[in-house]
Amino acid sequence: MPAYLLFAWLTVCLVWIDIDVHRLPVGLTRPALPAFAILLVPPTIATGEWDRLLTAGLCSLGLTVLYVAFAFLPGGGFGGGDVQLAPTIGLLLGWFSVGHVVVGTMAAFVVGGVTALFLLVTGRAGRKSAMAFGPSMCAGAIIAVAWTDQIVGGLAGT
Repeated sequence: MPAYLLFAWLTVCLVWIDIDVHRLPVGLTRPALPAFAILLVPPTIATGEWDRLLTAGLCSLGLTVLYVAFAFLPGGGFGGGDVQLAPTIGLLLGWFSVGHVVVGTMAAFVVGGVTALFLLVTGRAGRKSAMAFGPSMCAGAIIAVAWTDQIVGGLAGT
């Protein structure tokens, strides 16, 4: 629980900063990963499920690779802050399951798309306007923590 409470606080900070200046500060994103890794050790010890920590580490690496690939795509629009936030989100969601990472990643893109559509329709942004994606990443992570079981269960028809 402490890791996810800290993530909630971090989300508030990152969302306000990214919306304001379109940057995710290195002073918050870089130390987040080791802090969360340390905070996930006690619950791992308590449950004795060391495979959860291994899965979290692998999900962290996988999501980082995905965002690095997106950042290098022509016109990709992903910045260094998004790439630095990805391993933290991968770690936190991966501790639950790989499904949480998939749902969180997909939810981030859905939230980002809906946000972009809203900004376009209301005239607050144009086709070539930059949009902060960090808030969508954080929202996707929160959606995954809250509703992955229901989303996956709904897709599976159970």
